[in-house]
Amino acid sequence: MPLDNPTPPANPISAMNNQPDKMDKALHLKLIAAWWDGELEFLYADCGWKPANRPPHSESEISRYRIRPKPTLRPWKPEEFPCGAAFKHVGFDAVKGTGRIYLPTIQEDHGVYFPGINSMVFYSFEELLKAYVHSTDGGKTWKPCGVEESQ
Repeated sequence: MPLDNPTPPANPISAMNNQPDKMDKALHLKLIAAWWDGELEFLYADCGWKPANRPPHSESEISRYRIRPKPTLRPWKPEEFPCGAAFKHVGFDAVKGTGRIYLPTIQEDHGVYFPGINSMVFYSFEELLKAYVHSTDGGKTWKPCGVEESQ
């Protein structure tokens, strides 16, 4: 009597080799790719997450590996604002290396004032993060206006 939904037999070869089953192959391949790119970390009992020197070899090891979280940017707090930094708008001019450079004149708890044509223009730290880059070395390097945080 034939069964309507026969279940496939377990693969004895993968069980003998202690390889991940079909459900975990996609994760295993992601971990191998992350290791190749230098983004794989291994959990050591005594010192936490460190760069992995090899990808996981078995399903039981997968839980001790992770792909390094990407840092995220958050707006500055008032005490983190880089005094004396130069700012420029991220846009067409900033990409080409030209454009106006602004020096803030007044700092407040939630942002800074830049000199405008006829008045001072206020930018919050959130607006700076979204639309500006800053330099603390006279314009040689430009960095985002915020703090990188790891997850």
